[in-house]
Amino acid sequence: ALGARDPQLTAVLAKAGALAAAQKQPTVIRVTALGEDFKYINQAIWRGVPARGPKPTLENLTAGANQTYSVSIEPMHAGS
Repeated sequence: ALGARDPQLTAVLAKAGALAAAQKQPTVIRVTALGEDFKYINQAIWRGVPARGPKPTLENLTAGANQTYSVSIEPMHAGS
């Protein structure tokens, strides 16, 4: 689990949100993390998404005990 909230990590996550929102096609941000960290990660990502304009979809996937955290930005596929 993430301990102290790292300002550099928060800034990188906000940039990921801004990047996803800037895409011309609908995007999905997939976050793999432990459930207890989703609130922090999601808030940091949404901080980078402009108030106006298209909003990416955010998908949270729960990590296993030894699984690494990841954030990916992908095009939204029809039916997903």
